[in-house]
Amino acid sequence: MSAPANISENRKLIDFKELKDTVKGEELEALTEHILRGLRYDPFRSGRGADGGKDLHCIQRVKSDLAEYSRTWLVQCKHFAHSGRGVNEDDIGSIVDKCRKHQADGFLVVTTTVLTNELVKTLEAIAAEKRDGIVTGYWDEHRLRELLLRPQLEEVLRRFLPESFARVQALQPVEILLEKLKAQGLDGDALTDIGQRITRALDEVREKKSPSLRIYPAASLNRDQLDKVTAFFSSGKVEETADALTILPYEEWSALISSFIAESPDHAEELLEHIATKSAEEDQRFTAVRRLISDFKYGLDNILPLIEGLHRDSVKLLADDLDLEELVSRKIESAVMNENPSSFDQLPAHLGISGVIVDDLEFDFEDGSTLTAHAQLSVETEVSPDGGEDYVPYSFPGTATVYINGSEDMTVESLSVDVESFFGDPEEEPEPPDED
Repeated sequence: MSAPANISENRKLIDFKELKDTVKGEELEALTEHILRGLRYDPFRSGRGADGGKDLHCIQRVKSDLAEYSRTWLVQCKHFAHSGRGVNEDDIGSIVDKCRKHQADGFLVVTTTVLTNELVKTLEAIAAEKRDGIVTGYWDEHRLRELLLRPQLEEVLRRFLPESFARVQALQPVEILLEKLKAQGLDGDALTDIGQRITRALDEVREKKSPSLRIYPAASLNRDQLDKVTAFFSSGKVEETADALTILPYEEWSALISSFIAESPDHAEELLEHIATKSAEEDQRFTAVRRLISDFKYGLDNILPLIEGLHRDSVKLLADDLDLEELVSRKIESAVMNENPSSFDQLPAHLGISGVIVDDLEFDFEDGSTLTAHAQLSVETEVSPDGGEDYVPYSFPGTATVYINGSEDMTVESLSVDVESFFGDPEEEPEPPDED
């Protein structure tokens, strides 16, 4: 699991600019009312505010073993997210007078930006001096975000800030927790440290519960089987690991093999050799051999004992991986140049072989155990049609069979070059005339 991503300040996780920019701030008031209701307070509206609308109030009911009482809060909402400016004392007016007018003993400022230092000090002074028994509080943008990330307010967030809701839904739980801590004032270094600690702890828990999650974290219907394979490999059980791998789809099979190679190369090499020689699945045998070539640099001499019985198409692909065509082609070219095919003796005169081109190679296990290459080739020379001094280039088709027992042990047999095309088709004898 990767470390939680940081949310860019330029694109806040919860962006209050989604709320309409109106003088009255009706959408922020409606959002605040739903937040209060979601937090089990009793919001209501009464009277007429300076803007002609009804003022938002909230009743806080407190019940304890010592006392039971209620407090009525007057709520002032200021939506300045679009301008970005802070809420100052002029925006609020006389807090004590407003509370007296509305018979409220609590005053709450809610804003989508922040409060100026002067306003914060005023709120704190009123509460400290207990003027008319009034208590004060404020929800700035950071506090609002922290509240909206609470599970019980998920529907409120979805309704009023749908784009922000979509971003929240895309986050992992750890990232949501970090956003809450950020809203509470933790700095970047502290958040990074907490995120890394949580991530490590979660990884340890997940690995104990499901060892394969570390190797293959994507969702899988084969999680139990992935865990079984991982456990077998960790215990050094090669045969059991190979058998358990058999039923997995290629993507998961390959992910496990890659992890095994990284963690325990020697053990993984043994496993791949076992699969290459013992598996009943052609595709897994082929893939195991291919991983031995790519990850363990196996050459032809290492591979020959492992590929016996593979389909010719698989052998062809492995031959490409090993550059086997180049080795075989050089062997054929050398044999043709050295042997000077006997069929050339039929030509009137020629200047020797100037080149050999292997046009096509087919690999197979001809006798079930020896890798064999069947070649189609072109042999190039210059021929004098009449035996004189004038020579013209000719290319003759040929075939060859190569038995491959190792990189230094290749035998070219059945070498044949067809020169009949030089002489053309024999003239057909005319049919005898009818006796009539």
